[in-house]
Amino acid sequence: MKTFLRLGTLGLLGGLVVVACGGSEFSGGGGAGSGGTGASGGSAGSSAGAGGTSAGTGGSGGTTGGSAGTTGGSAGSAGTGASAGVGGATDGGMDAGLLDLSEFCSATADLYCDAAKPCCEQLFEFDQAACRSKYLTDCAAEVARVAATTTTYHPEFVQQCQDGLQTLLGICTPTASQFLENFDGLRACGLVFQGQNTQGESCSTDSECRPSMDPNVHMSCGGLFQVIGLGKCQRTTALPQGSNCEVGANAPNNEICRAGLYCDIRADVEVGKEPYQGTCQPAVEPDQACELLGGFDVQCGLGHYCKEGKCTLAQAGGEPCEQGKHEQCASGYCNLFAGNTCLDLVQMVSEKDCGASTTGAGAN
Repeated sequence: MKTFLRLGTLGLLGGLVVVACGGSEFSGGGGAGSGGTGASGGSAGSSAGAGGTSAGTGGSGGTTGGSAGTTGGSAGSAGTGASAGVGGATDGGMDAGLLDLSEFCSATADLYCDAAKPCCEQLFEFDQAACRSKYLTDCAAEVARVAATTTTYHPEFVQQCQDGLQTLLGICTPTASQFLENFDGLRACGLVFQGQNTQGESCSTDSECRPSMDPNVHMSCGGLFQVIGLGKCQRTTALPQGSNCEVGANAPNNEICRAGLYCDIRADVEVGKEPYQGTCQPAVEPDQACELLGGFDVQCGLGHYCKEGKCTLAQAGGEPCEQGKHEQCASGYCNLFAGNTCLDLVQMVSEKDCGASTTGAGAN
């Protein structure tokens, strides 16, 4: 959807590489993944495309093919919009009680813009009135879907959505691992407005998709990782510790071990036949000893990689990376088309979200 919940169902994870389960191509094997698009009002928000440099459209930096697949890039603005608001009652937000749909947009507009202001001022310019106007326009479109009975409104999920989004807005340019750390809040955003379309059915916004009640599954338009079924409702699963997982060719590309975990395939790598089977286990701590497993650099978990035998913080945008070694980048993507450099991090706001009047790279 083109409203605030767009942050939660994202294409914000367009830069997130499926590092453990879900077909990581880390350290040999696998494909670079698809570029992705920032479908208008859809889960891609305004930045999901690989190498995208403008909000609202995916870039062409990603490539398709390869059996493992990762997401495209993460440059560009993640986009924001209007529907869930941010901030709880303890930090100047709205009351934690359930919010009636008729009050929803007006009650959350200033909350959103207040939360977005620091990030806007860091990246662009900020105009409170223009930010509020755009928010209300986007939010009205979501409310109209409820009136048309194509979606239903569930206020019980608003607070959790708010908490996750406020965290990400506060970070402003989150890393791929920080998105994964906020998976539960982002999933909650996909539960506020619930559609009717099931897995594999066509969609243009996240709110058209029927969510799963499984706490580890998030349904969105295109999938959080933007590598399969763009324009179709797709589930993404964040696997808890102990869950079965796979790494390598033909592994699912819409599953990933939760933050702080990796897919431990040590018991299966000697077989030499991908995908390797494993379970989600705690990742090796930073600066501790690590090794490649079956040629895959997964042991350090998302946000770190194994360098000279130690888990090392992933590289910032613009820093050099080895071709196909997406785990080396904080954004989750090493861009072959930019001389094997890491893509920049996703921006949580666009120029128009901030009330800017320009139409530059961050506009949406």
